[in-house]
Amino acid sequence: MLPFDKDMYDACMKQAEYFAERWDSRRKFEDRFSISLWTLLAVASGFLAGKGGVQWWMIIVPILLHFYWLHGVWVANDFDKNMGRQFRDLAQCILAGGRFVEPPMPKPPKWYRFFATGQCSPSLCVLLS
Repeated sequence: MLPFDKDMYDACMKQAEYFAERWDSRRKFEDRFSISLWTLLAVASGFLAGKGGVQWWMIIVPILLHFYWLHGVWVANDFDKNMGRQFRDLAQCILAGGRFVEPPMPKPPKWYRFFATGQCSPSLCVLLS
């Protein structure tokens, strides 16, 4: 059994909180940006439909750029979640005297992320309208 190191435990918990706060602030920004983008696309499509001509690329390009941006956000979110969990697990291991083993978490399929984030419904609405 390892001796309890309070300073190491506090440092691990601060790091876990730091990564959780980064993930949470990015998630708030992602929601605001997505809502703003879809509102802009809806207004622009109504304006351009009144003008009589909407090119196919005017619909596809913003959607593809948004998904490209979302992919980068998802990668950063995964990194922050994994780092926060690593520091949390290390802190729990310190508390348990080196004997704590976290059970492995099953990973969801990659396609599940797109549907779970709520980004799918605006995309489908724009594509189907």
